[in-house]
Amino acid sequence: MKDVRNLLQEAIVSDGIFYFSDLAIAYPSMRGALQGVVEWDPDDGLETISMKLVDFHVPRGVPFAEMERVLPGCSIDGDDADESPDDDIPSTEWSCTAGVPGRPDVDVTVYLAPGPAIFELN
Repeated sequence: MKDVRNLLQEAIVSDGIFYFSDLAIAYPSMRGALQGVVEWDPDDGLETISMKLVDFHVPRGVPFAEMERVLPGCSIDGDDADESPDDDIPSTEWSCTAGVPGRPDVDVTVYLAPGPAIFELN
């Protein structure tokens, strides 16, 4: 976590379990394009990073098409309606596994609703 803190110039906060930073500080190329926070999970060597976006108004197919295009082997799986614990709220979860030979696979999970979005990388 020390390397992450240095990279972010100490612009990071913690709730005692996870660390959080502004998306624009963690990923300067996103400044002006996306707003949100990055959640860093330091357990087991920083295996999980989540991006929590706000004001994300993009047709659902756009991020999925881009993820499948740039992530090797990623094919988005998900179900819009059948797996939600609350019958009144449709499921918003989709996932894929991406990887290249000789490197560990990365599990990508996306939670998408009108406005907010969460991208988790494991």
